[in-house]
Amino acid sequence: MTALLMPTDPEVYPDPMCFDPDRWMDAEARKRMDKAYAPFGRGTRICIGMHLAWMELYMVVAAIVQRSDFEFDADAAEDVTQASDIFTIGTTARNGLKAAITRHED
Repeated sequence: MTALLMPTDPEVYPDPMCFDPDRWMDAEARKRMDKAYAPFGRGTRICIGMHLAWMELYMVVAAIVQRSDFEFDADAAEDVTQASDIFTIGTTARNGLKAAITRHED
């Protein structure tokens, strides 16, 4: 099966064509989706460039953060609570977190 079709299976990912990062917050659904999520393959046939791709992703995100100014809505900031899942600790907002991201003026 092609890697393009794997994350669009509606039996595994509800409404797969909709951008919904919150779908990963439900522990039971996450277990099911983690098993189906294999963008680099698995086992002996795993993509040889996987680590390079992840490093490029980290570098791009770091470059965006470094070159951008982030301004968060003050009213929404009070709604932010600490959240955790299996792998990371972060923050989440019950009603979404509104932010303005602009290019940093040098």
